Amino acid sequence: MQASYIITYRADDAGYRRHNLETVLTWLSTLALRDELQVILVEQAATPSLNAAEDPLLERVELLHVYSEQAFNKSWGFNIGARLARTPWLIFADADMILPGGLDETLDVLARGVDVVKPYSRMIDLDAAQTEALDEGVLPQAALSGEQASGRAHIGEHVVLAGGVFAIQAARFGQIGGFDERFLGWGGEDDAMTLKIQRTRPSVVALDAPALHLYHPRDQAALMNHPQYAQNKALLSCYRDLPESPLFRMFEIQKQFAGNIHKYSPASSHAGLGARR
Repeated sequence: MQASYIITYRADDAGYRRHNLETVLTWLSTLALRDELQVILVEQAATPSLNAAEDPLLERVELLHVYSEQAFNKSWGFNIGARLARTPWLIFADADMILPGGLDETLDVLARGVDVVKPYSRMIDLDAAQTEALDEGVLPQAALSGEQASGRAHIGEHVVLAGGVFAIQAARFGQIGGFDERFLGWGGEDDAMTLKIQRTRPSVVALDAPALHLYHPRDQAALMNHPQYAQNKALLSCYRDLPESPLFRMFEIQKQFAGNIHKYSPASSHAGLGARR
């Protein structure tokens, strides 16, 4: 195996996230280089919803359930996946993203010694009909031809280097201490990882290819008004403001301790635990 493809996931009540995940796993199973990928799936939930014995799509997947009643913590899930990886290259991917051009060029670039690869240059938000068609094997030609624009810019959201899908040398990921697990819920963790990568001046290649973001309902106002969002923004500001020396010290600390001790706590006791210092 050459690379570990790492996904972290939590089901939603309506089933959209499960549907997206199944589309992603189906896509991975059709890749010509599927035998070169160690696919790692970390499910965060109080009770697991995925069962490899009952779902053929999970037969080739290393599935791990981690107990959590807290807000979804993508950083934590990715860090767990990275610890399970047995390859020199790590690909971190959202559970609702596919790369219609595949991953061959990404692995070729990493093999040349590049530290980080952004495997796409533009992300296309598919609508419900396009996502359903994709499940039938029909690619959205308008998206692939560049006729369809992403819906992110007008809401002030821009895809960063470590957003959506990105690949990194495992050694480089270890050097910067992994993802910061203090980011809870939506927002900030991808930006912080981007800053960590960029501040260490790696070699980076961005490929000229599209990525497809699968449809699921998205309430932007709710995302930005969740209880942890203000904390995420403040933490991201610290990343942006830290001089190089204390930032690199933080990397050394994060190599030893990825810090959010409350992620294992039951939801009912979270507030009390958070008050103790």
